[in-house]
Amino acid sequence: MRALPALLLLLALAAPALAASEAGEAHGPSFGMLALHVLNFAFLLWLLNRYARQPLLDYLAQRSQGIREELDSAQSRLTEAEQELDALRTRLAEFDGEAERIVRTAEQVAQSEKQRALERARETAARLREDAQRVVQQEIARARSELRAEAANLSTRLAGELLREKLKAEDDKRLVQEFVERIGEAQ
Repeated sequence: MRALPALLLLLALAAPALAASEAGEAHGPSFGMLALHVLNFAFLLWLLNRYARQPLLDYLAQRSQGIREELDSAQSRLTEAEQELDALRTRLAEFDGEAERIVRTAEQVAQSEKQRALERARETAARLREDAQRVVQQEIARARSELRAEAANLSTRLAGELLREKLKAEDDKRLVQEFVERIGEAQ
C-alpha cells in the first residue's frame, strides 16, 4: 500500500519527460499521454484526499462555525441596537413631555413670583405712605409746637413791653411785694 503512492509520485514526476519525448514523434492526439494525465490527475486527487481532506474539512468547518458565530453576534447586536433605538425613542418622547412640564412649571413659578412681587410692591407702597403720613404728622406737630413756643415768647415779650409802658414805679413795688408775700405763704 505504501508503494502505490511512491509509484504514483514517480509516474507524476516522469510524466512531463515522457510527454516531451512523445510530443516530437506524433502530431495527433496521444492516448498514452491522455492516460498519463488522467493518472497524474487521479494521483493528485488521491494525495489531496489523503493528506489535505481532513485539514480542509476542519478549516471549512471552523470557517463555517466562525461565520455562524459572527452572524449570531451581528443578529444579537442588531437586536440590541433596535432595543436601544426603541428605548431612545421612548426617552425622547418622555423628554418632550418633561420639557412641556418644565415649561408649564416655569410659567406657574413666574406667575406666582409676579404676584408675590406685586404684593410686596403694594405692601412697600402702603408702608411708605404710612411713613410719609407719620412724618407729615410729626412735622405738623413740631411746627405747631414751635409756633406755640414762638407765640408764647412773642406774647410774653409783648406783655412785658406793655407792662413796662403801663407800669409805673409804684406798681412795680407793689408787684414785687405781692410776689414776696406769696413766696412767704408757700413756705
